[in-house]
Amino acid sequence: MVRTRWHPREEDLIETLLRDRFGTQAEKARELLLAEDPLDGLYTWLIGFGETSAVYRGLTEMLADAFDDPESRLHATSEAMREAASHLVDRAQAAGVFRADVTVRELLLLLHGASWPDPTFREKVVQSG
Repeated sequence: MVRTRWHPREEDLIETLLRDRFGTQAEKARELLLAEDPLDGLYTWLIGFGETSAVYRGLTEMLADAFDDPESRLHATSEAMREAASHLVDRAQAAGVFRADVTVRELLLLLHGASWPDPTFREKVVQSG
């Protein structure tokens, strides 16, 4: 477990580190809403999000727990990512180019899991959509 004077819990440290990275990803999602092809916009964002997620070991489990725990320091961060992704997913689903039965939560958790062991695997998962 990693602790510092300013981050007494590991979750506090991770939240601080992720706030900026995920803020950048949320901004990228807003930009990609203007992409000509909704599926290309979604794929581009997912690959970037996966690269961000792959940086921190154990992040998948922590964010999965935070999705459903409003008391978690990571909850607001995970909600921001879910909201950013939902606009891209909704757009791609409305265009009929992304499966309608896939939820944003499922997609983000899948991507977190796929991001960990092998970056090339992440791209295969995204492209197999």
